[in-house]
Amino acid sequence: MLRLRDIFTKITVSVMITVFVSVCCEGEVRAAQPQKLWYLAVGDSIANGYSCDDKEISPYPELVRRQYARKKGIPVELTNIAKNGLSTARFNASKLGEQDVSECIRTADIITVTIGANDLIDAFKTACQDVLGREERFWNMSDAVEMLHAEMKAHPMLVLKAVAVIADWDYDAFEENYCTMMDGITGEAKPSVRMVVTDIYNPTAGLGMPGTLDMVVDSIIGKMNSIIRDHAAEYGYRVVGLEEAGISSHIQKDGLHPTEDGQQLIADAVLRELELMEQDPEGTPEPGTSGGRGVHAGLWDIMALSGMAVTGILLIILGVWKGKRREKEDENITDGN
Repeated sequence: MLRLRDIFTKITVSVMITVFVSVCCEGEVRAAQPQKLWYLAVGDSIANGYSCDDKEISPYPELVRRQYARKKGIPVELTNIAKNGLSTARFNASKLGEQDVSECIRTADIITVTIGANDLIDAFKTACQDVLGREERFWNMSDAVEMLHAEMKAHPMLVLKAVAVIADWDYDAFEENYCTMMDGITGEAKPSVRMVVTDIYNPTAGLGMPGTLDMVVDSIIGKMNSIIRDHAAEYGYRVVGLEEAGISSHIQKDGLHPTEDGQQLIADAVLRELELMEQDPEGTPEPGTSGGRGVHAGLWDIMALSGMAVTGILLIILGVWKGKRREKEDENITDGN
């Protein structure tokens, strides 16, 4: 009987140790789970939610933040450093290397980038100045296109000069600025960051430019988008095609910026890319602050509960056995008397 008691005691101790280890591991798993995701949005007026008539428009980074937080079940903290008129050159000069920006990049679990349209717009406005012989710079795209269009009506051959000047756009300078920007961002970012970049749609499509000139701009945008896509693997980001997302059908009356529906289309496309990155085993690894408790945490729960149940059963069996043993001893004592 003593040997049987020793066996039960050893089993009970073993199970209790297992439960203790399971609970400790469960605590460590829970402690490793995130409390918050950090999201950094880099971009121009599109990511800033520009509205041409002062009507409030939620920028796509805010829409992504809300929807991603609901999906993950934890808060998502958004830092949006997008600025109207920001180009790659301006970002490199005014944002890249700033202590606050660098800290945001290093902290981020998610980064979205929407830059490039202003590189083309700046070049286009400069080309219009050259073609029109204008000394004063244009402050916005609409004024440049309107004046160019009026001059072309009076002097039809002017379109040839405009095409020649705009077609001579410096792709190498754009690529150099773009890579400098990406070097700065990815050089600071943690390896687990998920980054999504939007490409460029035609910012002059709704401005009524002559067809020949519009085709040239489309060609330039195609080459710019090729540069963005060609560097995706190098910098580890995924690309959202804005034209493919249908943005051109959801543009404000200024002919340039997305409506609220357009912003939602961008948000939906970004969220799809983030989901694909999560599902791709060869893609970007799970950020250190990603949401959800995961399968392993659930397994530890099951192990802990199972261990406690087995311990309880063994303790009951041991208690019954001890009771029977006492009864037997009492009977022996009574018979002896």
